[in-house]
Amino acid sequence: MSALTVVHPSTGELEQVVTAEALLRAGGVLDLYSAATVDLAAFIESAATLRSIASEASGMAGEQIIHRLDLDACWTLREAGYVITAPSPQAGCVAYDAAVLAAVLAAAVEAGALSQAAMDRAVKDVTPLPAVPWDLLERLAEALDGEIDLPDEIALTHEVSTLLQSRPPARYSVQHAGVQRLLKGGGEVADAVRCCEVPVEPPRRTAKVKREASA
Repeated sequence: MSALTVVHPSTGELEQVVTAEALLRAGGVLDLYSAATVDLAAFIESAATLRSIASEASGMAGEQIIHRLDLDACWTLREAGYVITAPSPQAGCVAYDAAVLAAVLAAAVEAGALSQAAMDRAVKDVTPLPAVPWDLLERLAEALDGEIDLPDEIALTHEVSTLLQSRPPARYSVQHAGVQRLLKGGGEVADAVRCCEVPVEPPRRTAKVKREASA
């Protein structure tokens, strides 16, 4: 079972502070296999409350970490075997209208001010692909091979035309790493990209803590 361990300050050795069995006993479940079902249910309810309290306490500690990192203007800290990180205050505060950005970048590509590869790194076409019936694909293959008569060709043309009419508008996803590269390039392209910015609600910042990988 899981256990909460800490490093003893004197010996440097890991010690188990809380184990699952100890927590069960503290919650009144002295013997897991002979305990009454209602006692097990009561423990589960208490454990849920404990998780909520622990989550609240963790959030309070995380907010204090973020405050300290902000004071240092450094959002990655390595100390005592921990890697402590948090987003900077500006992280996630800028978003872009994906459709407008795609149009602006396409115009820059057409004008020769930007390569297609650079555009593809900044915006990704995520338009859903059409659901084409297999029998339609088979008949299209037959038509390409010239193995279809005129009535069937007319019906096939109508079916394909109907399918094309249901084509949804293009959808794009902003690739922020690619956008940052365009902004660093400066010039008219960077100015055009900034014109595509839209206001967003700053995301909630959370601190992340993990053990540094041992050598």
